[in-house]
Amino acid sequence: MDTMEPPPYDFKQLLTLRPGDSAGVEDFVGPIDVAWVPGKGRGILVQRDVPQGELLFACKAMAVAETPKLVEVTCQKLRNCGREDFDAFFLLCTRRATPNDLPQLRHGKGGGVTVIPRMERKEVKREEVQAILSANAHELDTSDLCCQKPGKTVSGIFLLASLVNHSCQPSAARIFLGDMMFVRAARHMRAGDEVTDGYVSVVQPATERRKAIRERYGFDLTGDRILLEEQLFSEAVVQQILDRIDDSAAVEDFIQILDDVGDLVASQLRRLSSASVAVRAAAKAMGCGVERVLLGGLVLAVQVAVATILSDLKRHHEAAAAYCRCCWFMEELAPHNAYHAKWAVEALLSASRGGVALEGYAGYARKVLEGHCGPGALEVALGASKAIQGMEDATRTCPPGEVEVTCRVGKDLTVQLELPGPLSAQDLELAVSSQLLDLSLPIQFGGFGLLPRCRGLLLVLPKEIDPDSGTVRLSQGGRRLKATFKVIN
Repeated sequence: MDTMEPPPYDFKQLLTLRPGDSAGVEDFVGPIDVAWVPGKGRGILVQRDVPQGELLFACKAMAVAETPKLVEVTCQKLRNCGREDFDAFFLLCTRRATPNDLPQLRHGKGGGVTVIPRMERKEVKREEVQAILSANAHELDTSDLCCQKPGKTVSGIFLLASLVNHSCQPSAARIFLGDMMFVRAARHMRAGDEVTDGYVSVVQPATERRKAIRERYGFDLTGDRILLEEQLFSEAVVQQILDRIDDSAAVEDFIQILDDVGDLVASQLRRLSSASVAVRAAAKAMGCGVERVLLGGLVLAVQVAVATILSDLKRHHEAAAAYCRCCWFMEELAPHNAYHAKWAVEALLSASRGGVALEGYAGYARKVLEGHCGPGALEVALGASKAIQGMEDATRTCPPGEVEVTCRVGKDLTVQLELPGPLSAQDLELAVSSQLLDLSLPIQFGGFGLLPRCRGLLLVLPKEIDPDSGTVRLSQGGRRLKATFKVIN
């Protein structure tokens, strides 16, 4: 395997490009390979353990054009391109079929997709090109950190990126800069893990994601997240929530929805022990972030509405906290994607406008934007703004005001919580079952003055434990809670 470092991309310069502009930089293929993935067909796997934020690959669009012209531009490109790109294009899937051939990769700088020629160069047929593009083309829609004015919609076809499969909890984050796509690890990944992307927005309810995938890509969603969502929340219940959202306008109404849906999710998770084997297995596989994933799918749009309204009302301190809560959800749903980057910046700007101490806000925004794009992205996003002075250079892994959860599994299972405020031993309320840690927190989660009552945190454990074997320790300052239990399954 080639372990070459990526080229020294200048992301500050790349971020100034308009969608589709020539970036003038070379491709890069990092620690990935193409392989057969059970139940999915072809996919991309990492060859070694990869830290969050590492650049996995960067690829130039084979063809890029205003969206209505992409088919014609691609046909023309295919009639004039080299044999390698020609064959690689026709090895892409359509909505109806996936070729049996497995493309290979050239690693390092200048890397890309390569195939073994198996046929004579064939005639380029518009309908065949259209079918491939309909399943694989990308709209270049995420290069907005510079607040550029929207222009004409531009789309492109990226040969390597077209081999990335969908997940409702993607492991990778992508950004389009000019005519390039850059893809980074959005989570810590182990050797053999699949590189996945969200083909549709993953911050919407299961019914809407399933419908969007069927209509555009022609396949059915599977996986732990959608199984859990559809088993725990009926379509009727989800529709009632959506109707309430549509009928609400005031920030207090939206916060009440967040409160009620939070109670609904908690009640369902507390009943996991009586759920089916499949549901319990799905929850266990998703681990400690299950509550955030379920809440995010149902009401993240409400959380964003709260943040936006508070910002418009110039309640900047609360807006900063609300945007941080959006980011907290995204750490589980789709880390470092374009929404996540936008909300991390909004949290920082709201904190600045509200005169809040910026310690933590800048470090967190830097972490998210570097994971979304690359070094220097935060400075570009802030532009000439004088609101932020002396920003910290360090990064922070958790949004300010939220709980950072770490779970480690070995002979024992250890959960460590970094709390947003001090917790006294007298206030510690922790209920433990074989698969659930249920913690009550008399801290105002996210700093909302509008939510004075005690909030909680439900952690679904990735292994079954002996609840009577545990030791629970609270640090002297009350900001760190560590619980260790013996694993039984």
